[in-house]
Amino acid sequence: MLKDTRDAFEYVANSAKEGEIHIGEKDSEWIFYVQFLTNLQNDKDDDKSVLHIADEKNFLRLLDKYLVVAREFYHNDKEYFGIKDDNEFNKKLVLDLVVNATNFQLNNMEKYVEQKTKILQNQVQCGTFYIGNYCGIPIKCEIKKNQSNLEGPYRMDFDFTKDNITFKLPVVTFGIMDNICFIYAVQNKSRIKDTTLAKKLDRHFRKLNKGIDMDSDEAHVSTNALASFALFLSILKQSDIDTVIAPAFLPIRYDGRKNAQLKHKKEETTIEEIIENINREQENMTQKFINLFLRYEHHFENSVLSYDETTQDAVLNLDTEIEKGDNIIYDLDTTAKFHLNIQDKSYEQEIEK
Repeated sequence: MLKDTRDAFEYVANSAKEGEIHIGEKDSEWIFYVQFLTNLQNDKDDDKSVLHIADEKNFLRLLDKYLVVAREFYHNDKEYFGIKDDNEFNKKLVLDLVVNATNFQLNNMEKYVEQKTKILQNQVQCGTFYIGNYCGIPIKCEIKKNQSNLEGPYRMDFDFTKDNITFKLPVVTFGIMDNICFIYAVQNKSRIKDTTLAKKLDRHFRKLNKGIDMDSDEAHVSTNALASFALFLSILKQSDIDTVIAPAFLPIRYDGRKNAQLKHKKEETTIEEIIENINREQENMTQKFINLFLRYEHHFENSVLSYDETTQDAVLNLDTEIEKGDNIIYDLDTTAKFHLNIQDKSYEQEIEK
């Protein structure tokens, strides 16, 4: 398998030099406009991210182990992406791994691959679970595996259902490693439907702004996203997870998105307009995400938010003590009665290997 791993990595790395990676069979081929170099190559380009590999042999060994775990975890992705060949699937998994790395991780590839392997081995039980009632409305959380191209391996949905009508809060994308939860996104994507229940809860969650200086950074959040964030962190605290990390900017993922839009730009749109729009969207998305962490710390003073100068990640240390105050966020914090079922599969996979 090590030869297959080397072949997959070398194909992705060599194709990324040219900025166009083809994966899959010709009749159902995927094209990714991703660019990066590795320190193993002689090329230099200040406009491209560089993967730093300290020891090629050790890196390939770790990558081979990751692919064993990832192929099992993401086995449904072969059909989802229409990939039939195992070698092509290896290429896709290698590409997705690289695309979702931060600058710090790109500079420490061996450590990054080990971390991503552990996150996949810390398997969270998927399914739909009743977690409690809020304002007389039953809430269920649904945990699913994500596709391999997304930043984190899992997603959690919160559904409020009454009279057969369901209101969905923004999705939380996450992964677990030991007592650490990595939260990659809390996204809405037009999930609010025009129903009486949706209007009622959307209006209700605006009460989360009570007592907030609306000119402050922490005010600039979606209140529905904040409700989802608060419920999720409540579940983490009940699951003995005390550290939450918001990973830093993903440069290769950003460049890939930009390059794809430039490649397929409409004639009437200028390159400057596309770049300006992407930068604005990225900045807005990043700031709103970090603002969720700032806002949570504002309400829960015993939980401390810090910035890791080395990794450039935001780190929130959770305190399990119940806090009270004149804001509905404290009601949300005590609503969920649920803990994650997490199984570490690393030992079993080592035995099987």
